[in-house]
Amino acid sequence: MYKKVLPGGVLRWVDAKFYATTRVGNPEAVEDVIVLERDVTDDLEKLHQAAEDGEKFRDLAENQHDVLFSLDLQGHFTLLTFSAYTQWGYRPEELIGRSCWGMLKPENRVSAESFVRDVVDRRAPNPNQPFVVERACKNGTYTKEEIRLSLKLNPLTNAPLSLNGVSRKVCLFVCLFVCLFVCLFVCLLPDFHLHLSSP
Repeated sequence: MYKKVLPGGVLRWVDAKFYATTRVGNPEAVEDVIVLERDVTDDLEKLHQAAEDGEKFRDLAENQHDVLFSLDLQGHFTLLTFSAYTQWGYRPEELIGRSCWGMLKPENRVSAESFVRDVVDRRAPNPNQPFVVERACKNGTYTKEEIRLSLKLNPLTNAPLSLNGVSRKVCLFVCLFVCLFVCLFVCLLPDFHLHLSSP
């Protein structure tokens, strides 16, 4: 592969193959060289753009707080972003192949399984509606999360292939709501004073 300057100063990348032609009976005597050139500039630009897009997606997926995941139709993890480690304490490779149901609080399992079954069977009235569950973290605590699912379909048969999901901690919203409420309360009551008494 090499660069080639076309008339007008346009620079293009070219992939070339060289073939030698010889005389019949004398294979060592090269008579001509045939060069087949192919302009690969557009292909290289597409490859470079795809690499940049992949890097941007990887940065986005790895640096967000929500856990992005995929499940097979039986509820086993097939893909997780690294935020599973920061949110749940599990590295993604620890959870691949494990059932997502075992991580839920027992009282959440039946309703979550039922909702997912309705999404897969396309009976859910609003499959994008979030549902809230409590998930077990590696340290033994539970975290309250809002989960949104989308069904991935086979483009040829329209049959369900897998589930893609986003898990977001609910407590972040509760904390933001409480902070906003306290700020409004303090601003609306200018005579409000907080007295600390010492023992």
